[in-house]
Amino acid sequence: MYADYFSLKEKPFSITPDPAYLFLSKRHEEALAHLLYGVTDSGGFIQLTGEVGTGKTTIIRSLFERIPENVEIALILNPRMSEGEFLHAICDELLIPVIKQDSNKECFDALNNYLLDAHSQGRKVVLLVDEAQNLAVSVLEYIRLLTNLETEKDKLLQIILVGQPELQTLLQRQDLRQLAQRITARYHLVPLNRAESEAYIQHRLRIAGTNHEIFSRGAKQKIFNASKGIPRLINVLADRALLGAYSQEKSRVDSKLIKQVIKEVLGEDKRLKKDKKTGNSNWKFIFPLIASVGVIGVALGSWLSGNDLLSSFNFANKQNQNIVTTNSVSAETASQEIVDVINEKTSDNVDKIEAVTSTVLASNMLKPEVTIESERTIEVLTQSLSDAISMHVSQTNADSAINNLLSLWGKNSLDSNENLCVNIKTINMRCLYRNSNWDSMLRQKRPVILELYDSNEVIHHVVMIGADQNKVKLDINQNGIFVSLDEVISAWRGDYLMFWQPDRKFLRDTLYYDLSGDDVLWLKEKLQFLNIKPSTNMNDFYFGANTKRQVQAFQQQAGLLADGIVGSETYVAINNQLGLGDRPRLLTEFEGQE
Repeated sequence: MYADYFSLKEKPFSITPDPAYLFLSKRHEEALAHLLYGVTDSGGFIQLTGEVGTGKTTIIRSLFERIPENVEIALILNPRMSEGEFLHAICDELLIPVIKQDSNKECFDALNNYLLDAHSQGRKVVLLVDEAQNLAVSVLEYIRLLTNLETEKDKLLQIILVGQPELQTLLQRQDLRQLAQRITARYHLVPLNRAESEAYIQHRLRIAGTNHEIFSRGAKQKIFNASKGIPRLINVLADRALLGAYSQEKSRVDSKLIKQVIKEVLGEDKRLKKDKKTGNSNWKFIFPLIASVGVIGVALGSWLSGNDLLSSFNFANKQNQNIVTTNSVSAETASQEIVDVINEKTSDNVDKIEAVTSTVLASNMLKPEVTIESERTIEVLTQSLSDAISMHVSQTNADSAINNLLSLWGKNSLDSNENLCVNIKTINMRCLYRNSNWDSMLRQKRPVILELYDSNEVIHHVVMIGADQNKVKLDINQNGIFVSLDEVISAWRGDYLMFWQPDRKFLRDTLYYDLSGDDVLWLKEKLQFLNIKPSTNMNDFYFGANTKRQVQAFQQQAGLLADGIVGSETYVAINNQLGLGDRPRLLTEFEGQE
């Protein structure tokens, strides 16, 4: 109905998993690579998990378009069945001639003969089970038995299990440990971050036939906030928004329309409701700022590090440069341009600022225990956040902030900030990039880069080196600048980048259940030193259920998500409690400095 109105060849936000619309974020690309590995390698299991609506089924459809000619797949979409029904379903998918009355043994033997014949002809056979969290334990035991179908050198059947996070919990059962130990590759798919969500919307519009920016930036941000980066929810909200714009004869979807759509689809705009509780006024600050890039991890029950971080930071940096060219525009000129934008009385500008400020949150401060500041001596200035940005606009790009933060660690600038979280490992550093709340960020007790957004939708990056209950201390171009906490809280949407340093050079980015190696032993030693109970076998290099319980106990103690997965936040918390190294810490006491 609205497709012709917006010059689209079809509806771009259908919830049907169409592989033509597959948006390959870094995470989705890696997930697809895991499945492709699963259909070309021999033996074992591949496990892919992800929350509802994150795109698992779309990835499966895309996989079918990419499989080699010598590979055939038996796809089980509804695994809620008995052992016999499951075996018959596999045979039906592979067109193996069996009848309903055949016993399980007869089906098993027919499948074995088929697999031997396929192997002799150079064909590979893959069993792919979607919604695998619904498999009965007895059926999972049959799946394990299927891996015993083999020749002297090769497994005859490759198995891929795709499901919701409950699948991870299911496979940790003691009676399924034999099956879990045969999983050779695991991948957890997380929602899109903010930058990816915005790119996702534009990607689907482009596939549907238009390059126009139908959604305003404020509208995209509200969609991300409401959907938490889950593609299915993005589709539902965007589709309803286009229908609403069509019915109201609007050429563009703005934040006001999205606010109405969120209320209709989800019941209420919870983010706005929370704003009202905190008492924040949308017009309290003349220079409202926001941050632009979202989760990765979000959601980080994920086993990923933030290797795709600079894709969003570089994108933000380019936007900054589009507005202000640092070599040619003076701070005074930039400041005047900003003032002009604020003083505009157009409805579009009001809508922009409303879109920015309506999602502002305020939160209580958590005061970190450690109060050590970097050795660098910084001149102290006191001014408003708007003045600080205006005066130092040429130093608020991503590269400047990254180099500034590296210098706090006593590190030289990298040759390139492209693929930052990969390249920074060459100097034994790591990235932690999150979308979080203020308290959670302060728990890290480290200087961070805040990503800020001005009223003209220009992105700025600044290093925060301190925060107390009233003020925030920024480091811009090696100037220490105090601004009010309220200004920064209203400026910030939760996105930050932090660096940390492991105490061993070859530490894995993530440690998790069923992993083995020296890094697991390192982890056990640290948890033992911190008296985390129950104790474990110190000579055991295996990350088993006991170690996972230890990690969860530590995470609860540290105020982290107790998922049993050791990622950047857990590493940093361990380092904080052990007091490892002379490292820059977040300043929390400003008395006598102003």
